[in-house]
Amino acid sequence: MIGAHRPQVGLTGADLGVELVDEVETRGKRGRPRLGDGEPGAPEITAAWALTLDAAYAAHPERFVRRPPTPPEVPTAVWINPPARQEVPTQ
Repeated sequence: MIGAHRPQVGLTGADLGVELVDEVETRGKRGRPRLGDGEPGAPEITAAWALTLDAAYAAHPERFVRRPPTPPEVPTAVWINPPARQEVPTQ
């Protein structure tokens, strides 16, 4: 079926192309979105996640048998290759 995967929002091919170019240009290196001044960072996203989990617990407490759900802590540092540890001489 030709055209089965086209969006059904009334966009023409040209409009869709412009949207795709805008999407690509707004992303940073390696396709990750950049965080600008008005965009949420990890603390805001974690807070929103906590609200969602609270709502899920309020609606269906029987699904959470051990304790109310909480989002994981945000790590203080993340490394692909951690820096080498420097040995501290003992005296």
